[in-house]
Amino acid sequence: MIDEGIVRGLIAVISLATFLGICWWAYRPQSRERFERDAMLVFDEDDRASGRVGRKSERSGSAREGRGAAA
Repeated sequence: MIDEGIVRGLIAVISLATFLGICWWAYRPQSRERFERDAMLVFDEDDRASGRVGRKSERSGSAREGRGAAA
């Protein structure tokens, strides 16, 4: 039979390999652009929900006044 110490050692090695794999995936140079783009998704969702699609459309002053009066 397999000793309990060997099983714990294998679990530790597998856990370490998984951790190092995740670190490699997260910090490799190819992932940087994707993660920066994904980090901005929260702000893009707010723009879509408020009706503003792009950052160039800065009509928010009149739109806010209209919403404030209706609410």
